[in-house]
Amino acid sequence: MLKVMIAEDDYFQAEMIGVLLAENGYEVCGKAGTVKDAIELGESHKPDLAFVDVWLAEGGHGREIGARLKREGGPGILLATGRSGKLGALGLTAADGHAFLGKPFSPADLLHALKIVEQMIRTGMAWEPYPAGFHVLEPSTRIDVEPS
Repeated sequence: MLKVMIAEDDYFQAEMIGVLLAENGYEVCGKAGTVKDAIELGESHKPDLAFVDVWLAEGGHGREIGARLKREGGPGILLATGRSGKLGALGLTAADGHAFLGKPFSPADLLHALKIVEQMIRTGMAWEPYPAGFHVLEPSTRIDVEPS
């Protein structure tokens, strides 16, 4: 059973995601609403995967979580936000996480996206088809995101 941590500052979204993941065979090792708490959670529980909202409480940016945990050989990182723009300008790259999923997403799309990130960690590859709003983060790919 894969361990997943959830970094989401919306309590109800975090709870719904946690229930969805638990019902689908994942072990939710914890939830955090701030960058600081998420990094501590990731370092202490060593999850296999992490769902990370880009914009967190206290003005935190989820890219800090992905960058920190990836540096330490950590989990597959799926970043998400409801405020995504075009590929290009200021934004997310592979240094911040493995993939990005735009909100809103369906439960099926979230589960599919996590499976792709899991696959990326195991094999280094991501196989299509991708769910709606899903992007693999490459070193040169930047996804423009604005604060919500």
